[in-house]
Amino acid sequence: SYRGTVIINGGTVNAVSHGNGAAIGTGSGVGDAWSGSVTINGGTVYAINDGKKGSAAIGTGSGNYPNDVTKGNIAVSITGGTVYARVETDSGTAYKGSAIGTCATPNIPDDMEHPFVCGFTTGSDGNAVVFIEDSYVSEYDEDEWHGIVFLGGEGIIYGSEVEVQESFTISTGETLTIGENKTLAVAEGVTVT
Repeated sequence: SYRGTVIINGGTVNAVSHGNGAAIGTGSGVGDAWSGSVTINGGTVYAINDGKKGSAAIGTGSGNYPNDVTKGNIAVSITGGTVYARVETDSGTAYKGSAIGTCATPNIPDDMEHPFVCGFTTGSDGNAVVFIEDSYVSEYDEDEWHGIVFLGGEGIIYGSEVEVQESFTISTGETLTIGENKTLAVAEGVTVT
């Protein structure tokens, strides 16, 4: 089997995949032969996949699914930093890849608008800001998240208090909801615009 680890602690990462592999994660392969982890602790990360053949933006490439194709074998942890993930869906394939994580679903109708979000964690004290563009949400446990997650432009604070450590911008058309008994703190020198 093939196992590897990707750890991003800072800086700016621009990752784009036009093939079967994930932008950040595994290449294409077969079943359980590929496994490993992607951990993002800080920095600004842009990950885009063109959506062909079920590959993720961050997670697994196509063909890396065990017998149950809704569950993959790459552990994705995003504890800090600012992460932008997008899968550009391709109506020419039966598999729609996850924006972040390790799932794909076969035989999705061509008119489905959004890729999937599956199987990523934030840690119990995470402070990441994660933007997942135009995403349908499938198979994750948001009760385990801690940080800020934007799904299709709607941002929610997870956890009672989140202190962002890196600057980010809320674009036109996006909203961040600070719910009841939620606190958003901003570290010194960090701006939210």
